[in-house]
Amino acid sequence: MRCVRWIQAVSNFRRAPPEQEVSFANRWRAKRRADWVPLLKARPRDRPFFLWLAALDPHRDFRDEIIPSPHKSGDVRLPPYHPDTPRVRKDYALYYDEIARLDSYVGKVLVELEAQGVAGNTLILFISDNGRAFPRDKTTVYDSGIKTPMIVRWPEHVKEGTIAKGVVSSIDLAPTFLEIGGVAIGPTFQGHSFLSVLNDASHTIREVAFAEKNWHDFEDHVRALRTQRFKYIRNGYPELAQTPPADAVRSLTYQEMQRLRAEGKLTPTQSSCFRKPRPAEELYDVLADPFELNRACPKGER
Repeated sequence: MRCVRWIQAVSNFRRAPPEQEVSFANRWRAKRRADWVPLLKARPRDRPFFLWLAALDPHRDFRDEIIPSPHKSGDVRLPPYHPDTPRVRKDYALYYDEIARLDSYVGKVLVELEAQGVAGNTLILFISDNGRAFPRDKTTVYDSGIKTPMIVRWPEHVKEGTIAKGVVSSIDLAPTFLEIGGVAIGPTFQGHSFLSVLNDASHTIREVAFAEKNWHDFEDHVRALRTQRFKYIRNGYPELAQTPPADAVRSLTYQEMQRLRAEGKLTPTQSSCFRKPRPAEELYDVLADPFELNRACPKGER
């Protein structure tokens, strides 16, 4: 069996009690203290290791001044389905700050792996469980909800800058880890190992990935399949609006969308969260239409 060390990097931070958050310095250092590095320091050095590390960043609610150099509204790139207003840009800038802070935590893990001399043969897989917590993103089966990061760092095995364009799914993670660790993949696993893709980025393991949405703060029932080019969606409750999850409903962005809707200033593209009924079926060419705004089937056709 190969001795392979790996770490699944999205990591675990604890919020500091409010009384500790008395200044910017305390908020930045104590708000979410990492146990990632102590875990790495405490691991047995004579055997392979596996860590699954989960971060609170970039979960809502967002806060000001969590990093030394916060993002500005001009740094923001908005999708067409969100209105371009100062408050929406503010919301996005705070989101960017959370990502930057998360990135700094991952950097501390890399530094520790280098210090231990195991960085070259440690597989780091950076993933997310859902899209950003904004309207029409999180809890949807559009790409903004399910096309999440999957970034690999494994210096002794994967060349830096390599891009694999094939389809993979979260159910492929466990079989991949097992194959890398030299463990047989049992018959109950639904996914496929993508170790072959890490060895050769042109290799593919599946033609389609499946996605689903059920109740998440609000009732819904959606199923989808995604190939490299197309996305097919079936809405089980087309009579219901596509209301965002509770955290996104609290957002500055959604508040702005509600205000502009009341004033009759939302574009049709920006109104999709409020629209009902929805199409029972949706089909998109995601290469030609990456924001999934224009249905590929003419009206009235399946």
